[in-house]
Amino acid sequence: MQSKYKVVLFDVDGVLIIPPKLFSEQYCEKYGVDKELQEQFYATREFEDSLLGKSDLKQAIRLHNDKWQWQGDIDGLLKMWFEAENYPNEPLLEIAKQLRAKDTKIYLATQQEKYRKAYLENTVFRDKIDGIFCSCDIGYAKHEDHFWQAVLNELKIEPADIAYFDDRQNLVELARQHGIAAFLYESVEQVQNEVLL
Repeated sequence: MQSKYKVVLFDVDGVLIIPPKLFSEQYCEKYGVDKELQEQFYATREFEDSLLGKSDLKQAIRLHNDKWQWQGDIDGLLKMWFEAENYPNEPLLEIAKQLRAKDTKIYLATQQEKYRKAYLENTVFRDKIDGIFCSCDIGYAKHEDHFWQAVLNELKIEPADIAYFDDRQNLVELARQHGIAAFLYESVEQVQNEVLL
């Protein structure tokens, strides 16, 4: 088994992690919090800035606790949040393992704030990937050209030697504009067919 590409990039949520239910839904059901309030939190400037490394998620939650109504420790909330969505796509990780054994590098390309990035890196995908390209480190979101320019600058290989799988068509199209072989993720079998010779 050989790969057509030197590097394969995977989106996280919806591709490498597929939880049965989002944490926000679980949280609202468990604690009786209004779903609209929760949705409003994810649209706040502070939360969006945390994804770009410009603010701290814990502070954003404290500032907007009217949308959370959380009475406990913030670290406890984050632990519950991250664990609730810890559902790695094991068949896809097995493909990634096989690719790495053949010297293909596997990276995450994801939009996360620093705490979940650390959880993904040190807990969920520890020893299973070669690195993470994350919005909180790069300072730009995945729908911005600067994100992809930073990825290419770091990898220092031809864009055509990179495959990328995401569950959002607009991000697939943007990556393609930078010369990357990008695909809308559908299944593990699709990844096999597109990546393996």
